[in-house]
Amino acid sequence: MYRWVAICALVCLIGGPLSAYLGVAPALIGLGIFALAGLLGALAMVLGVIGLVRKRGAGALFSLVVGALCVACLLAPAIGGRDYPRINDISTNLVDPPPLNEAPTYPEAFVAIVSEHYPDLASLRFEGVRPQLVFDEALRLAQERPAWSIHTVDQSTKRFEGTAETRLFRFRDDIAVRVRVEDGDTLVDMRSRSRDGKGDLGANAKRIRAFFVDLNARLAARTED
Repeated sequence: MYRWVAICALVCLIGGPLSAYLGVAPALIGLGIFALAGLLGALAMVLGVIGLVRKRGAGALFSLVVGALCVACLLAPAIGGRDYPRINDISTNLVDPPPLNEAPTYPEAFVAIVSEHYPDLASLRFEGVRPQLVFDEALRLAQERPAWSIHTVDQSTKRFEGTAETRLFRFRDDIAVRVRVEDGDTLVDMRSRSRDGKGDLGANAKRIRAFFVDLNARLAARTED
């Protein structure tokens, strides 16, 4: 029994993310299977300790080690995400966030939280660079990202919208980028929102930061030419 519980936990640990990644199961189902690995792992640990006390040998030790591995894999993301707020919608402009077709209204409760936890996130400003050039480069950069899919492009408002897929469980997040002019400068705003879950472990903020870093570098190279 020791071995079988541990083996089931190991199967869930690998099978949950793999089934979601391969598209065999929806992302939430895959995550649920992954969470089950932690519960089975905890049971395997208890059985392993009992087995070692009863001198059951290798089977009990196997159950304890595999169970501990499964529990650790489940707890690691949770521990690493303790410093992130439980919100799933991030914008660089909290006064006038870029609209999303899936969620046009930005949650008012998130405004103060984003300001407190992500004070570095703000509109990306370019001086002396044409808005059309900024928009074209931003759109091209977004289209080049393998996990992103752009489905809406509005040249009149210089805004595009799409989805970004996470690597492991393949959750689909909504993204929107908008280019506008303010006081003679060109400003870029971005919004990133997770469709599933109440928290995002900082994933949306990381996505915005990475995109802005790449866009800034690309435009710097273009303006130097």
